[in-house]
Amino acid sequence: MEKVSVAGHVCALSRGGEVYCWGTVLLQSGREDVGGPRPEKVEGIGRARDLSMNDDAYCVLQEGGTILCWAGWLWRHERRADPGPWQVAGVTDAVRLCDHHEIAGFHQTRHSCAILASGGVACWGDNHWGQLGNGTREAEPRQAVIVQWDDAAL
Repeated sequence: MEKVSVAGHVCALSRGGEVYCWGTVLLQSGREDVGGPRPEKVEGIGRARDLSMNDDAYCVLQEGGTILCWAGWLWRHERRADPGPWQVAGVTDAVRLCDHHEIAGFHQTRHSCAILASGGVACWGDNHWGQLGNGTREAEPRQAVIVQWDDAAL
């Protein structure tokens, strides 16, 4: 395994880019496996380079720098029949996803962030506390907010 992400459930990224999840996990089938004790491969996301979960959604970084997410806040917010995956709009050069514990000061996070090759940060999802950095408290579940500053460095 390359990486394990934990947020009330567990997902692991294999060396081959496959993602396996277990625990309280909502998979793309719309089926919630509460307390599922066995890892189940997540289908339909291609080869992943990184993975991250917040308290509400699952995201993977794909080889080309794009991000796919599924289930979670967007799925419930839009009352979608299909929990995903969907591509996060506005992100084409992500190099790493941030785990929810890396987003300082936020517990029960319902937003996600990624570090960009350009040196900026892209965030999307819930924005109740203004955590997306766009100057509002309006959620951006599908479109990433890009925050860039002059001295940004990876």
